[in-house]
Amino acid sequence: MQTKESTENTVTSAFKSEQAGIIDGCDFNCDGCGVESSHKIPFGYLVNVKYKCGMKNYFRGEKRFVTSFGISLTVNKY
Repeated sequence: MQTKESTENTVTSAFKSEQAGIIDGCDFNCDGCGVESSHKIPFGYLVNVKYKCGMKNYFRGEKRFVTSFGISLTVNKY
């Protein structure tokens, strides 16, 4: 069973593993970056994250759905 805290950890771990090996990839190493919000919905959680990409502070965000089985899926990017 996923809790809010374990869901947020699942999202950050999945994001970091997706970016591993990318030289100029994205990360949470900036002010205000990381999990912005998470909400319980039927069959899982919806989590909003903010991150930066590249050498310049180019901020992005995305919405992820984490299933009750702990699988993290990107819903949309903004």
